[in-house]
Amino acid sequence: MATALRGWTGAALSEGGRPFLLHAEVETIMINHVGIYLEDKKTDYDKGVVTLTNTRIIWCDENRRLPAISLLLTQILSVEDQTSYIKLASSPKIKIVLEGVSYKFSFRNGGKDQFLDKVHKNIMAAREKSKQAAAAPAAKIQKESFTTDKAGISGIIRQQEDRNKQADETLTQAFTDLKALMQKTIDFEKAGDMVQLAEKLSAQQAKSNPSAQEDRELKEALLSIGIASPVTKNSAGSMYHEQLSRQLCDWLQKPLKERYGNMLSLCDLYCLFNRARGTALISPDDLHKACSLFETMHLPLRCVVIRCKIYSTYDNRLKKIGSGVLVVTSSDSDDVTMSKQIAEYVKIHGPQTPFEVSVGRNISLALATEQLQVAERVGALCRDETFGGATFYLNYFLDEDCIQYIRGAA
Repeated sequence: MATALRGWTGAALSEGGRPFLLHAEVETIMINHVGIYLEDKKTDYDKGVVTLTNTRIIWCDENRRLPAISLLLTQILSVEDQTSYIKLASSPKIKIVLEGVSYKFSFRNGGKDQFLDKVHKNIMAAREKSKQAAAAPAAKIQKESFTTDKAGISGIIRQQEDRNKQADETLTQAFTDLKALMQKTIDFEKAGDMVQLAEKLSAQQAKSNPSAQEDRELKEALLSIGIASPVTKNSAGSMYHEQLSRQLCDWLQKPLKERYGNMLSLCDLYCLFNRARGTALISPDDLHKACSLFETMHLPLRCVVIRCKIYSTYDNRLKKIGSGVLVVTSSDSDDVTMSKQIAEYVKIHGPQTPFEVSVGRNISLALATEQLQVAERVGALCRDETFGGATFYLNYFLDEDCIQYIRGAA
């Protein structure tokens, strides 16, 4: 059990191993191989990843043995460079002073200067924001006076209209052009406003009329900036692909099972993920490297290759099925599991063509064809070839009810 550090509190981590961010919180920089000293004494928090945000400093154990901890920037009184130029073998350090206690961060893999520069700026911004928040209620009380416009139901409606107007103005400003959107992303306070607005619209979208399909799709497109703090090369440095892989895992897990039949091609994933990242676009090579790290980091997803005519069994890292289509699926998925899902779908909806499965399961036509053929190979389905193409039927000779009937008749 690690010794508790005064001033620090626990920080929750996602299944992908990334810290859950607070309301309107945005990541600034991440440095690995960082140890925490209490005054001049080593602590149990000896080797971890330090994440600086506009609100906190978060330390996560690289081996996931210790719980993650965080420190609010508003608690910090001062930050000083403590690098010793006499002890050449000593790692660069900075000193963080709180009320009644101080800590040192030892940067064993570099990054001290970048962290020091950004933490100074973030602390100043956090203090200014805290002052504004404290002064706002008093200013509001002084300015507010009763008028008949604010009274009754009409007053409530008018206030709601004002809030909607302000939200519309924020969206309009953010999406006017690419430059405005990028500025919104760079500015911490504005980025927080956009995240807050996106969360609010997302909640409203969930309550909207289910019959308004086009309206929902439009809202989903506008809200596709849903990754509040996308991992970038500037913020993650040498950990870019590792952190990108963790963020991708957190972002993809739920929609992969609920909307994409537990399988999504890398081509589709590339488009969806980049749309969600806004202006912080990634290259196809970066996406492929991030997906290839799923199993290495023991995440609940993996990248596989689908082939049509030449089949191989699942190995520990990559599955290759004939046509060479790269897909992402859950780590517990295999031929048997996928075949059961497809067979159950055919059992419920009747004989299916690849196109019908593609539409019904919201997957690409290529993936639908691959899944049907895999189910046929293991005996769950059989096909009928006609001039119009192949139609797949449930293989009743392997259906449990059919087997029991045959045994009973015999």
